Formats: sequence, C-alpha cells, structure tokens
Amino acid sequence: MAITDKYGLELSRLPYDEQTAQTDNMIAQLEAIDLSLLPAVQRWIALIKTANDNFKVTVVTYLKGQTEDSDTAAASIAAIPLGDALKALFTIHFAHAQVSKTDTLVNAYKELTFLVNSYR
Repeated sequence: MAITDKYGLELSRLPYDEQTAQTDNMIAQLEAIDLSLLPAVQRWIALIKTANDNFKVTVVTYLKGQTEDSDTAAASIAAIPLGDALKALFTIHFAHAQVSKTDTLVNAYKELTFLVNSYR
C-alpha cells in the first residue's frame, strides 16, 4: 500500500516521460518485495510493465516519425521555388520553340501551358 500510495493518482498528472520513469520506479519497488501472498498483484505488475514498455516504444516511434517529417518541406514553402523553376523552364522552352519553330516543341509548349493553366 505504501508504494502505490506514494505514486497514486499523481502519476497520471505528470508529463509522459516522467510518467513512464515513475512507473518504472514503482514497478522496481513492487518487484523488490515478496508478493507471493498476493498473486493478483503480481499479475498486475507484469501487465503494467508491458503497457509501460509498449508506451515507451510508441513514443520513440512517434518522435522518430516527427523528426523524419521535419525534413519534409511544407507544400506552401516548396511551391515558391517550384513555381520559379517552372517559370524558368517555360522561358527556356518558349525560347527554343520560337527559335527552332519545330512542331514538336511548339505543340509541347502549348500542352504544358494548357496543363499549367488548368491547375490555377
């Protein structure tokens, strides 16, 4: 009782990293005492330990995902250089189409212009 009273409801009010650390401490203290007369408590300790370990793995996985996602540019940020690159490409393509006057380049330029305008 003293161990569970020590952690009690206060445990659920802590930030997640502190909750898992305190839960580990509570489990270690419970495992250090003889609970042979309380088999139900022994079963609960194993379940709590498993749940706490699973939660820690989930947090690490989540943080890893957040870190990997932070390297991905948001569409609103990536759109600006993409737009600039497309304008430069169209300028070069237009110049080639005007100079060479080949049907292939002129038609390609018209198709690209139509596609880009359809997404505006």
